[in-house]
Amino acid sequence: MNDTSLYRYHYCLFCKASSEHSVAGAIATMFPQSKAKILYQDKWKVVKGVRSLEHRKMLPGYVFVCSPSELSVERIDLLSDVLRVLGQENEGYLLDGDDLKFSRWVFECKGFVGASMGHSEGKGFVVTSGPLKALTNNIEKVDKHTQTAKVNIFFDARVMSLWLPFEWDDGAENRQVI
Repeated sequence: MNDTSLYRYHYCLFCKASSEHSVAGAIATMFPQSKAKILYQDKWKVVKGVRSLEHRKMLPGYVFVCSPSELSVERIDLLSDVLRVLGQENEGYLLDGDDLKFSRWVFECKGFVGASMGHSEGKGFVVTSGPLKALTNNIEKVDKHTQTAKVNIFFDARVMSLWLPFEWDDGAENRQVI
């Protein structure tokens, strides 16, 4: 069972630039039973010809929150760094549809999208492990040279195209061909 499987209520807060950590901390203080995550990802970078992975915010300004019970959005609105709570007021600002699916994925990844493992197989790309495995159907294309995959994420009433890193493996188990 997933650590957050009992957390039925999902919210997303859009915050002032660089205030995600203070907002996540304030949410943890205000609602101790909840969990707040800022989504990070690995990005390839090259410095002096040496290629390495660097951690970066994947969606700057967003804080994802899950809770076993509904939260008071009125209390959240008191946080000066929160610009808006995503969702519909008449639905208690709870995430639903693609937004809920994305929020659950954020918590399944524990707020971090590292490099996935994969390899070529025929005309396709096989994801053997990592966050891309859950997004197999959302992968638009793979750039073998830069070892990145273009993934279409449906979130906040729009489609966002993100390039996520992968590393080559030797053709292990648990395959999903894309």
